[in-house]
Amino acid sequence: MVIACQRTRGLRPATQYVEVCSPLRQGDHAQKTFDLSSLAGQTVTVKFNSVEDSSLQTGFVVDDTALTTS
Repeated sequence: MVIACQRTRGLRPATQYVEVCSPLRQGDHAQKTFDLSSLAGQTVTVKFNSVEDSSLQTGFVVDDTALTTS
């Protein structure tokens, strides 16, 4: 699974991609923290993306999320 944080306004759109886990490893569980301070003060879109086919079960399950600012 890949998480993409994309700046949605401005002259130069920017996207940060972070691989969270791989469907190739069964039972793969990940708790991750990301520093998005480079996007502070901007409007962003956070996307969860996974690719699957008939040989794989559900690509991912999001069980708990939080976005905090300081």
